[in-house]
Amino acid sequence: MLQKMISVRINPKIPSTFHLFPLLLLISSVFVGVVDAFWIHTNSNVGRSFLYSHGNLATRRYHLSSSASITDQEVKQSSNHDSDSSKPQVLGTGFSNLVELPAALEDALRLAMGGIPSIQQNQRQQQIDLCVVTVSSLYDGSSSTSAPITSVVPFLLQKALDNHNVEILNLIGCTSAGLVSTVHLTPAETTTIESEGSFGVSITLCILPDTQVMTFHVENDAVSEDTITKLSPAEWRQKILGSITTTNNPTVFLLPSPAFHNNLDYLLRGLSYAIPPSQTFGAVASTVSSLSRARLFQYSKKNTNSSFDEGGSSSLKHTHGRGCVGVLFQGDAAFDVFIARGAKPVGGVYRIATGEGSIIRSLTLDEEMLLEKNGAARTGKPRPPLAEANYLLKNILSDDEATFMKSTLLIGVENNKNGSNSTDNDLDSLSQGGGHAYAVYQVANAGMKDGSVTLPLGSVDLQIGQRVRFFVREAEFAKQELHALWSGYQQVRSTSATPTGCFMFPSLDRGVKLFGGKPGYESSIVSENFIPNVQSISGFFSNGVIGPLNGVSPALEISGVASEINKPAVLHGSATCYAVIKSKSNRPRYLPGQIEEIISQDPSPNTQNNNKSPKDLSLLYGEKAPRAPDGELILRRREIHSGRSLTVSTVEWSVAEKKAVPTSALEGWMWEKETEVDRFRERVPLANLLSQVKQFMDVTKPRDWAGVTFSHSDKAFFTIIPELKRSEPQQGALRARYKPAQLVEELSDIATSLSVNSDGLIFGGSLDDVSTVRLATTLPILVSDLILYPYQLYQMRLAGADAVVFVTAALSTKDLVYLTKISSSLGLQSVVSVTSEVQLDRIVESNVNVSSIASLVVSNRNWEDFSVDESGEQALRILRSNSMALLLKKFPGVRILVEGRVGLIQKEGNTSEYVKALKESGVSGAIVSRAFATMSKQKIGDFFSLNR
Repeated sequence: MLQKMISVRINPKIPSTFHLFPLLLLISSVFVGVVDAFWIHTNSNVGRSFLYSHGNLATRRYHLSSSASITDQEVKQSSNHDSDSSKPQVLGTGFSNLVELPAALEDALRLAMGGIPSIQQNQRQQQIDLCVVTVSSLYDGSSSTSAPITSVVPFLLQKALDNHNVEILNLIGCTSAGLVSTVHLTPAETTTIESEGSFGVSITLCILPDTQVMTFHVENDAVSEDTITKLSPAEWRQKILGSITTTNNPTVFLLPSPAFHNNLDYLLRGLSYAIPPSQTFGAVASTVSSLSRARLFQYSKKNTNSSFDEGGSSSLKHTHGRGCVGVLFQGDAAFDVFIARGAKPVGGVYRIATGEGSIIRSLTLDEEMLLEKNGAARTGKPRPPLAEANYLLKNILSDDEATFMKSTLLIGVENNKNGSNSTDNDLDSLSQGGGHAYAVYQVANAGMKDGSVTLPLGSVDLQIGQRVRFFVREAEFAKQELHALWSGYQQVRSTSATPTGCFMFPSLDRGVKLFGGKPGYESSIVSENFIPNVQSISGFFSNGVIGPLNGVSPALEISGVASEINKPAVLHGSATCYAVIKSKSNRPRYLPGQIEEIISQDPSPNTQNNNKSPKDLSLLYGEKAPRAPDGELILRRREIHSGRSLTVSTVEWSVAEKKAVPTSALEGWMWEKETEVDRFRERVPLANLLSQVKQFMDVTKPRDWAGVTFSHSDKAFFTIIPELKRSEPQQGALRARYKPAQLVEELSDIATSLSVNSDGLIFGGSLDDVSTVRLATTLPILVSDLILYPYQLYQMRLAGADAVVFVTAALSTKDLVYLTKISSSLGLQSVVSVTSEVQLDRIVESNVNVSSIASLVVSNRNWEDFSVDESGEQALRILRSNSMALLLKKFPGVRILVEGRVGLIQKEGNTSEYVKALKESGVSGAIVSRAFATMSKQKIGDFFSLNR
């Protein structure tokens, strides 16, 4: 997340005229530039953004290819390709993560050249129909780069001629916050990566026979309602596209800036009006930081009369900070476009009872689809939409779904207005290739008095009786949708045309933020399962995607979708747009035989410039986190003053950004926890917190958690400590509705003590959960969190903790000793958690007071990626080690617990056999969370009695 630390200084190298005006310009551009992506930045799941981030090491690239259609004579005029169906449609992509912009551009261009055919003997010069370039926004204004971002276009044009004897006829591109890319390991073997927040350049060179390709740039104020209502189609084309001529069935690829948001609808409607039946797709440019300004790149050798040639230097006229750039394709290339939304229908199916235009005033449940509440059926009486949404929030939705709906209200309107011959199951519709059954809209306005909702103005013309549903975005459904969408595409796509490549544009709130786990889930599913022979899958993380309303391209010619062809494309705020590229004439595919040789080469001497470009692809992808010789993870603390300079006229800003990428899940958790504690300190200074704790300690004493937990006289007694936890990083929510007080009531008769997870970054907890449990029970409470500072101990004491857990892997020996002393001074008992023998050795060799450790927890968790050893062997290995024997010799009275899938792990087909193995290894009990989430109250009681 962005650290809000900005310093300003006057740049002495720039004339000091109008000092204040550039400052105002910067501030205004910041706010305009992030309007479209505001909810993405504010509603993203922060806790999952670093679960496995070392796969994000400086790997960024984006590739795009283009194709189009026009008459043979026009094609020959626009490019040197002869009308020969044997010539392949080619995409060649290169990626570089060098930190100097010129070096990265040159390196990426060199690699992209390896993916296209070499120059023939009868050719004086190779011509590239389209070059697509995506540049990390970190290069813009960065003091670490030796060239401004405005030099991208002229630099590439010149280097292509000088180094490779290649002429680029058209170019389009933008800055981005993250990249999706196929990387060639060998000519026939590829892998797909997803990367965010690092330096990187991606270049894709496209050779498109029998295709006319023309780029254009549209200014913010060039399109409006008047341009549609007052201009004829021909006049609109002349005003917006200039000298570009169009024929039937063109395809338009758009890259708007975030500041173009308010004008994008006019442009999309205008394209549908002036170039019917055009197909349009694209993505909104993005930046790593919300304070940065997106940049657009555009060049066309032929279209010299377009707006980009008006005024400015050679560098500046090809780089735009506002507006929209685009490519118009006419000819042999074709695009199959479809949208994955991750929107899950919730609740019942409704019909519009009253409403008009884009306003829904009341809904009634469709036919006999009734929702139940406390055994009483809901009637079909018309109700305001907000009343129905409130009912779902209170009675139907899970905690995660309710949290989403409270921030974003989504309503889906059935695409088939009369509701006939359609399915209510969106996944069924997608798997049959029929597109989304419902067009999902974010509610633009809600009437607090009458409970009505208004969908985006002009987006839909609602009809009485039309079906509607409520939707939420949810990770598991998004995975199912991904499979259904691509399965449906395989069924309906034409078998005569083999895909050449695929563009993939996920929005910023997808990737790890949505799917969790390791980066690359979405792209790997597509590349490995659905188009494994395609050599190019690429794109970038965007501020929104452009595509068909129902999520399926009319080019697929699916039954029942043809009516969508005359409807303009729309902006989807949270989705992934896929555009599969192919040749209408089924041209042969080109296999880049030079890739293997070029990948193995070092960058040329003039591009090295002390940059480090990983040659070992395992280093590039960060498959393994760095470890010390003893096998422990190497953990770095947070970079506090990481930033970059941003120059605007006479003012140079230093904008702090999180450019460092954590190499393991634990390291990322530590960094975010440090930031979280900093924010707590800002709200409640340490002195104030200490004063509150002192008053609280005067009236409240902690309970003896260890004494109660291990109070049974029989040493063979196996204690079960239930842990109240909202979610798991690898699984998500453990329960549909997490109600700590209700869980305590269910467990109070069978548990002797409790554990409460208070971490809100990874496990979804909070200190309020501890306070809630404290008020609901007299049982002693162990609080689990990543404790790095004494400040956190004071907070936990104030919340009602009796004991706390320290993660040994995250603490130096010195910090562990210090924090256990602070804990003892507050009356809190210390429980130490370990995941290796090395950590046991550190405790033995430390100066930790023998009486300071109340219990030892041996965990089955792997801190590299938060996974858990499903076999349970990790804990058994530690328990049976010499290191454990040495620890028990130094701490003879310490009692041992195990955590991590206890109650789920089976040995010899039985969960009790694993518990028996633990008991034989000297374990006194287990902390159990996930197992309880899958059991009924009766089974929980059986589990307690079984293992005693």
